[in-house]
Amino acid sequence: METAQNPTREARTTGTVVGHKHRKRRGMDNKVDVLVHPVVKFEAEDGETVEFESGIGSNIPPKIGEEIEVFYDPSLPEEARISVGSALRLTKWRFIIVAAIFAVPAVLFFLFFLLMIVISFA
Repeated sequence: METAQNPTREARTTGTVVGHKHRKRRGMDNKVDVLVHPVVKFEAEDGETVEFESGIGSNIPPKIGEEIEVFYDPSLPEEARISVGSALRLTKWRFIIVAAIFAVPAVLFFLFFLLMIVISFA
């Protein structure tokens, strides 16, 4: 808990994916899915080498050897976490492509709607 006397400080560093853990989970459709959780190794501020399994899994995890951003509390480095973007491998270009997939139909719908308004007033 963060208090005025004892603020929680989060540190950031780069970690390396050293393995994967496969976890089964049951989806809403009652189907069993397997998610891959990256195992990450990093060096904490005090020089300690820490290895942890991310709580975030996906079906396209970061590759072994890939460097990803790690967030941790220096007093509890074993409870580190990675960013959602790292877990989902959401790179800048993937984000742009996914955004375009949704943006293009939205813009076309807006233009069609605008055209219908203009035609109805003509």
